[in-house]
Amino acid sequence: MLDWVGYLFPRFRKAPEGEPRVIVRNGESLEGILRRDRMNRDEVESEMRLAGIGRMDDVA
Repeated sequence: MLDWVGYLFPRFRKAPEGEPRVIVRNGESLEGILRRDRMNRDEVESEMRLAGIGRMDDVA
């Protein structure tokens, strides 16, 4: 149904997807953004491992 609404009203296409956010910068997690998005460091590290990133220090 959301695809149909996005097709009819292009302005609303981004609403269900949201905007991308930087949650790690220079090897440090941005705690305020993590809190706002209801995420924790363990979740971020898990997704990083799935993407092939071994350590948070490897993130620019």
